[in-house]
Amino acid sequence: MTKRIMTMFLLLTLAVGAYFMQGKADGGEVKPTQTKPPTATDAPEACNVQTGIEGGTVNLRACGGTSCAVLDIVTEGERLTILAAGNWTQVTTESGVTGWLNSKYCKGK
Repeated sequence: MTKRIMTMFLLLTLAVGAYFMQGKADGGEVKPTQTKPPTATDAPEACNVQTGIEGGTVNLRACGGTSCAVLDIVTEGERLTILAAGNWTQVTTESGVTGWLNSKYCKGK
């Protein structure tokens, strides 16, 4: 019985090892998939910040995501120049700060 258990354990260990070695057969390391930033596709040239709250503010971020560092804060009605648009819009403020904000806050021309 012990010999049978040891044989099963050995086969299971080999199978698990072979599974984890898949993808490394070429000698390279497994790399995470990179997300492409939004690209300019028929984006308007400029937009106004619209929060829906008078005097409301939105964080201007270093990249397109809520985990990215906050570079500046833009205010309701502020005019921004659009550089690229997608779910997140890359913009430049009138003071020259370039960053990203969620596209739902960037409205109109």
